[in-house]
Amino acid sequence: MARTRILQSKIRAMNRRTTWTRFHLPRWQGWPKWSTGSSVLGPLAEVTGYDKVWLGRQVDDPEQAAIIILWASAEALWNFQDSPACAEFLKDLPDSGIVSGGLFQRLSLNDAENMGSTMSPTASRFPSLHWHYSDRKELEVEGRVTLTAFLVPYTGGPDLEQIRFSIVKAFKGFVPADCEDLRPPPPLSRDSIPFGGQWPGLVAFLPKPDGLVWAWTDTGDNEQWKPPGQPVAAEENGSGQMVVCQFRLWNGLYGATRQREEASAKDPLAKESWETVVSNVIPPVTAWEQERWDIQVAPSYLSPLIDEEDEEEIF
Repeated sequence: MARTRILQSKIRAMNRRTTWTRFHLPRWQGWPKWSTGSSVLGPLAEVTGYDKVWLGRQVDDPEQAAIIILWASAEALWNFQDSPACAEFLKDLPDSGIVSGGLFQRLSLNDAENMGSTMSPTASRFPSLHWHYSDRKELEVEGRVTLTAFLVPYTGGPDLEQIRFSIVKAFKGFVPADCEDLRPPPPLSRDSIPFGGQWPGLVAFLPKPDGLVWAWTDTGDNEQWKPPGQPVAAEENGSGQMVVCQFRLWNGLYGATRQREEASAKDPLAKESWETVVSNVIPPVTAWEQERWDIQVAPSYLSPLIDEEDEEEIF
């Protein structure tokens, strides 16, 4: 009988959550001013269970900011939300001056209103993302980033993974109009190696990174407010919709620079190409929004990531 081996790193990746807490931050202010603690992370400095922290600002409205936290697990996030540190954290992140947030943020707020005591107002400040078969790309979401949120129907059931793969497949090879030169080169094939030529490593045959990172809100499968392991009936599945988030990184890879992003954001042909590809997504996208962000990692954070070279295998 064959044994199924699962690396601990894959399990950690499946459990990770990223929260995106929006707040108003004056453009002259580099980081939030915390009322407690001297660390740049404020109340988070005494919290365990997270791996990394970023600060994001919207490009088109820099006073719309977000603290972005990568949590080791959904349980770590829930523990934080139930702790006094969470109240201290939110107290210094005013939301009175923010515009109604992105699609996934608004969906969380709407569900908080519609689901009564099922989801607390505190949890609604922490819309939670989990990542598409993470290969640590969630650690690369910084610098200039285009965040695109798609709203798709989902009422529960076993077809969740099929829906996710279908959406990702619709964007395979897509780049905005006038950015065709930014596509990654194709991987090598056996036929491309000349007879007697040096055989490259196996990595040369793998698809090249495309600058896209995918995530889903926990709203879609109700994990944000259901205890781990508790089944969720389809008819109880929140609002019957799921938000899919695509992060396009403009980090210089294959020429995808910040300057190219700024040019693309002003190009009507690029907008038209986005509308075309979105119209081909199955299941049909019922709404979508796009935001431009500048994201920087916190100067320091207390929970360094586990070295993947030290990972163990479990059987």
